[in-house]
Amino acid sequence: MITKLFHKGIAKKVLTNLANSKTDVKIAVEWFTNPVFYKTLIKLNENGVKIELIVSDDNMNFTNPKINFQKLIDLGIKIRVSQSPNLMHNNFCVIDERLVVTGTYSWTLRAELYNFENIIVSNDKELINDYLDCFANITENTTEITEVDKFSFSTVTSQAEIDFEFGLESTPQRIEIIADAQPKVKAKKHSKEILEQIKKAELLYISGKHQDCIEFCGIMLIENDQVEEVYILLAKAYWRAGNIKSLISTAKKAQELNSELYQVYNLLGIGYSKDGKEQLSSKNFNICIKKFPKDHVFVRNRAIASIDLESDPDIPVKFRNKYKIKADADLERIIEIINELKEEDLDCYQKYSRAFAYSQLGKLSLARKDIKEAIEMYGEVTDKLEKDKNQFTEMKKLLSQLKKAKE
Repeated sequence: MITKLFHKGIAKKVLTNLANSKTDVKIAVEWFTNPVFYKTLIKLNENGVKIELIVSDDNMNFTNPKINFQKLIDLGIKIRVSQSPNLMHNNFCVIDERLVVTGTYSWTLRAELYNFENIIVSNDKELINDYLDCFANITENTTEITEVDKFSFSTVTSQAEIDFEFGLESTPQRIEIIADAQPKVKAKKHSKEILEQIKKAELLYISGKHQDCIEFCGIMLIENDQVEEVYILLAKAYWRAGNIKSLISTAKKAQELNSELYQVYNLLGIGYSKDGKEQLSSKNFNICIKKFPKDHVFVRNRAIASIDLESDPDIPVKFRNKYKIKADADLERIIEIINELKEEDLDCYQKYSRAFAYSQLGKLSLARKDIKEAIEMYGEVTDKLEKDKNQFTEMKKLLSQLKKAKE
C-alpha cells in the first residue's frame, strides 16, 4: 500500500497517472478550465478509456472557448453537474479502480500557476472504495448534460475571476503528460531516498508481489521519471504479471535513458518472444549475450524463447526443428558456462540454470540432483535481496516436473 503527498508539479503528476489509465477514470472536480486536461481526456477516450466527469454548476466551467464540453459528450464522455445551491466542492479522480488522486487541486490554470495546492496519490484499496462510494453518491445528486447549449448554468464565480483565469492562458505551462527522456549512457547518482525506494521496489519484486511493485514503481516515476532502475523493475514486474505489452514499452523507456542497460535487452528479448516477434527477440538476446557471453541467465532466457517456438504447433515442422537446434545449442552452452566454475562456488541460481538445461536435454538424473541442491541452497540464503521468490517458484515447478518424468 502506497500513499504519498505532492505539493510541487502537481499537473504533471495528475496527467502522468491519467495517461497510464487503461480502463476507466472517474473525475469529480469543482472547476475544469485547464485545456491541457481537456486534451488529455480526448486522448484517453481515443484509447478506449471510459470517462465520467462531474463539475460544479458554475458558468466558469463552460465559458472557456478552448474546452468544448459538447465534443466530450459527443465522444461518449459522461458530463454531470451539481445543481446550485449545492456546490460540488470535491477535487479527486479514481483511475482504473486502482489509484485515487485527491486534494485541494482544481483542474484550473490558477491552481497550477498561482495557488499553493496539494494532492495525495494512493493505491489504498479501502480508500479507493470509499472514493468510489463518494463518486456514486455525488452522481445520484447531479444532473447529466447531453446538450450544453440547452442547459442554464449558475453564476458562482465573478466575471473578474473568470477573466483572470482565462487571461492565464497566455502564460506558458511547463506541463508534459510524459516527459521526453533524453538518451544517457551513464547512470545518474541517486539520493539516499531514491536508493531506499529502489530497494523497496526490488524487495516487492523478488518477493513475488508483482502488482504492488507495479503500483509502487508507477508512483515513484511520477516524481523521478529519469530513474532507469525503476523502469527495469517495473518491466520485470510486468513480465511476471503477464502484461507483455507493458513489459516491452517500459523496457524501451529504460533503454532510452541508458542504451547500455543489457538487462533491458534481455527483457526485450523475453517480451518480443512472448509477443510472437522472433526476429526482434533474437536481436535483443544476441546484443546482451554478445556483451556477456557467460551470463547463464541471458543464455537460458534465449533458450526458453527457442523452446517455446519449437513447441508451437502453428509453426511449420521444418522451422520448429530449426528452433530445437538453437535451443539445444544454448542449453549445452549453459552447462558449459557453469561447469567452468568450481562446483563448491556455485549458487542456487546457477544450479537451477544447469538443472533446467539438463532437464531439457533429457539428462534427468543430473537435473534432479542439481534442482534438489538448488532448492536446498535457496533455503540457506539469508540476504533478502538475494532470495528471488520468482526463481524459487520456477525451481519448485521444475522439481515437480522431474518427479513425474521418466528416464
